[in-house]
Amino acid sequence: MIREEGIRIQSIKLGLLTFVHFLADSTCGVLPGILPVVMTYFGLDLSYGVAFISLMGIGCNLMQIPISKLGSSSASPIWICFGLLLIGSYTFMGFLPETTPFPVICLLILLSALGISLVHPTGLRGVQALDKLPAGMTTPLFMTGGFLGAAFSPLIAGILAEQLGLKGLIIFFPIMLLTAFLIRILRVKLATDTVKTGSKGEVESAWSFWTLFWFATFLNCGSAAFSGLVPYMLNREIGFSLSFGNVALLLFGGGSSAVSVILGMIASKRRVDGLLLALMFLGIPFTILYFLLADHPWAIVFALLCGTLCSSVFPIFVAMSKTAAGKYSLGVRMGLMVGGTWGIAGLVFLGIGILANHYSARTVLLISVPAFYFLSAVLALCMRKREKE
Repeated sequence: MIREEGIRIQSIKLGLLTFVHFLADSTCGVLPGILPVVMTYFGLDLSYGVAFISLMGIGCNLMQIPISKLGSSSASPIWICFGLLLIGSYTFMGFLPETTPFPVICLLILLSALGISLVHPTGLRGVQALDKLPAGMTTPLFMTGGFLGAAFSPLIAGILAEQLGLKGLIIFFPIMLLTAFLIRILRVKLATDTVKTGSKGEVESAWSFWTLFWFATFLNCGSAAFSGLVPYMLNREIGFSLSFGNVALLLFGGGSSAVSVILGMIASKRRVDGLLLALMFLGIPFTILYFLLADHPWAIVFALLCGTLCSSVFPIFVAMSKTAAGKYSLGVRMGLMVGGTWGIAGLVFLGIGILANHYSARTVLLISVPAFYFLSAVLALCMRKREKE
């Protein structure tokens, strides 16, 4: 009976931590979803708009690497709570004057980015502390929360921005406060580097830690480009409504989330490296088809397939990183696999955005997104063979 109660309580904590990740990645998803509105409100061109998104992506991810060691010997969730409060900074954007200097806007975004960088590694440590739940399921579920946040937030934020202006984003801030309060009330604890937890149902890795890191980085470069520019492409270049562009992100992230949960269930029981490779290679043709046929509304189904087949494998790579060969602590592994890979992807996205400003977003996306997915899949395939010999 005690064990059943423990599992039930840990399941509730997992749900809360997953929602924390939902809120964190919602913030990253909001900016691409309202980019045309932000550009109009503050009078920015695309180069500034891309810099705006890149600042969030680079800041919230690369800062995770040094922050991953913060409080590594403490089980307290205080940094999760503090991070949630900082994340809400962006919701005050609509209260800035239209003539606000660009550096001031960037400062507000950096505060939110700092909050996200606090929540990610500490949230993953909270998940790793849930030792009565299968580790092969907990990490993918936590990561799925982020995918769902990134999927739903552009659509929700786009509707709020269209109906209420940028001030409508303030609706998200009380939710951040309530979630931080619940983290304290439920006494969520974090895994520490000195205590081994979450050994049940670990995901076996066919790759070393650094191999996982690099092909996950290439994978995320493709996903960052897709998420960052598809709403702009559909709205400004093709002529669809802002909401339609955000539905494309919803399908992309929703497909990623649904399949990653299924993969997590399978990965907790058996090896899945071959399955992951198959999904990645299968997704590349559909990614190409999406950008070729984006003029047609029905082509949006290819956005779903792109997320389902390519982006969905990333949470399993994060779960694998815990058991992969390499001399790094749990906190550093989580910081590198999430913050490091997405941080580099943010830097790459900055270059992609500059190219899109000179040519067109559609042309650049057609080339870059499938190329990054293909590079990731080929590297994973080659290194898998080498390391299994």
